[in-house]
Amino acid sequence: MGLDGGPGAGRLPQFYEFKYSLVSVLQITYRPEIDGLRTIAVLSVLIYHAKFDLGDKEILIGGFLGVDVFFVISGFLVTSIIQKEWASTQKFSFINFYERRARRLLPALFLVIFATWPIAWILLLPSPMVEFVKSQLASVFFISNMFWWDASLTYGARPGLVQPFLHTWSLAVEEQFYLIFPLLYLAVLRFARRDVTILALGIAGVTLGLVFAEFMSQRSWTLSFFWLPSRLWELLAGGVLAHLLARFPGFMHSAVTLRIMPPIGLFCIIVPLLVMDVHWHHPGLGTLVPVLGTVLIIWFANPSDPVTRLLSSMPFVAVGLISYSLYLWHYPIFAFGRILEYDPGVSSKTVWFALSFTLAFLSYRFVERPFRRRSVVSLKQLSVTLVSATLVCALFASYMISTDGLRARLSGLIALYGPNEFDNEHLQAGSWEPLARLAREQGYAPSEAHSPSKFEATALWFSPDFGGRKILIIGNSHSKDLFNVFHLSQARFPEFEFARFGMKAEIPAEQVDVLMLAPNLIEADVVALSFRYNRNSLPRMKTLIRKLLAQQKKVVLLLNSVEFDKIDGMPIFDWYLQKSGEPFSVRAVNKIAWENRDLSKTSDLNRSLRQIARELNVQYLDKSEFICDVSAETCSAVTETGMKSFYDYGHFTLDGARYFGRRASELNWLALDHDAAKK
Repeated sequence: MGLDGGPGAGRLPQFYEFKYSLVSVLQITYRPEIDGLRTIAVLSVLIYHAKFDLGDKEILIGGFLGVDVFFVISGFLVTSIIQKEWASTQKFSFINFYERRARRLLPALFLVIFATWPIAWILLLPSPMVEFVKSQLASVFFISNMFWWDASLTYGARPGLVQPFLHTWSLAVEEQFYLIFPLLYLAVLRFARRDVTILALGIAGVTLGLVFAEFMSQRSWTLSFFWLPSRLWELLAGGVLAHLLARFPGFMHSAVTLRIMPPIGLFCIIVPLLVMDVHWHHPGLGTLVPVLGTVLIIWFANPSDPVTRLLSSMPFVAVGLISYSLYLWHYPIFAFGRILEYDPGVSSKTVWFALSFTLAFLSYRFVERPFRRRSVVSLKQLSVTLVSATLVCALFASYMISTDGLRARLSGLIALYGPNEFDNEHLQAGSWEPLARLAREQGYAPSEAHSPSKFEATALWFSPDFGGRKILIIGNSHSKDLFNVFHLSQARFPEFEFARFGMKAEIPAEQVDVLMLAPNLIEADVVALSFRYNRNSLPRMKTLIRKLLAQQKKVVLLLNSVEFDKIDGMPIFDWYLQKSGEPFSVRAVNKIAWENRDLSKTSDLNRSLRQIARELNVQYLDKSEFICDVSAETCSAVTETGMKSFYDYGHFTLDGARYFGRRASELNWLALDHDAAKK
């Protein structure tokens, strides 16, 4: 969309005629260098999402900043539209504004949504399919930033690179801005009539927004990344600039500034794209440099400047014109590509790029352009089309959700897996069900992976009159696994009762405080620590052990469990069935599991854990004793009856937990009375 009558205004060449027709009703002069900026933004995002490497280093490690460039441009464009309409009529039509937004955004979005359904039908397992259709509904109603923030909090969430509609979070941020900003800006225009006051308010908003974003990013990075409040200052920066240039078109323009500011602006964008990590004060102070660079280019662009001429050149403008469609198409293509090919090479990624550009051009030419023009698609036709598309999308999503992803469509996998579950996310959810059932029976919410539930923190699980030993298992998701081993085979351990307390591997002080007041700890005879430890957790774990010993508890330290390398991105059992081409054999699968133990994740840590156990004179136990058979050089990725034991790198399925419970009983693994030094 084009804007003010400052530098770059003038007669438009043939190439830009259509673009000009879109904005002429608002008497806004088209500025092709803004489309050039869009090109930099969208290409940097595409390259970043493709994960191109040069040697062992990723190209454009800061390519995510392209989204922030888009935000500044959006704030500039929207503010310019509002300001010019207000200046000429002292009115603003919200109906026309949101109609233009709908024409620009929704038809192409629905096209991409519908086009991805056949691919998802073929490729996605039931759990990913349910999340897929939910994410599409969230994108249609422009709340996908909230959806993906919430999804990111889910334990075991799938990687973002295989989520086809993750990128729509930024569209949601913009649309939420469009809902609130026109009202605020019009109120300011009406009541703060002096431009100095308006600009002061705007600059204050940008400054406070930047401070807030930095504050939030240090405390809750994911929330800050996805939600509007931490991005508001970027959009406002474009808005302040739009008002400034509308009221003072040549402000600070001089021969010197017009010559040096665009190159400085481009430098401020390009350098962070090359060197900035996504977690480095972003969104926040780290984002300030590319935001400032975008502002400088828009502010000081002029026909005599090489940067402006470059950004206004036909290749840059051509890509900029299709940038919205290109942004929409690329992420589903990249995500499905990664589902099909675990470790794609340069040739595959090049194909992704070619397909993205092809589909972007076609959707721009045959969907975006026609729907933007009232002479081609009337308001009534637009309304009927969008309402119908929304209903179809909602019906498809409802059908997939109600049928749990319609497992019947995957008949080949059903036949291949037989009694086994092919959807590992189902197995993961199922592994939490024993704890959830215990909580439901007492009227509590389910347990969590990394923190104590109310049930775990306040309820007593042990029987008051039980005469045996009461064991409290503390830890993250690996404590859940160990609890299942004993709980599902309780009859094999009649001399014990078991309870569980969720805790992060970093052992936060606030969770330890809750633990010390928990009824299960007070009643427990034995405390078993079962985490997936890391180096940062070891010092705090020693402190926790000392506190437990001071409470006269017997402490048992569980070593890190066996972990397995995935093969072609798949757990060993799934790879064997789907990719190996060999007839199924329990021994063959378990032999492959032994060969694919990821010792780098466990050996050094377990050595340190043994040393800590000796230092503090506590017992340690090694779960690998009931998982693997050293003499036979096998690990039980499959039970004796052919059922899957793990749903990922090392978490137990329910079948696996039952099998390991039997193995632990046969080995008398849970022997708690001998010296720690003997283990």
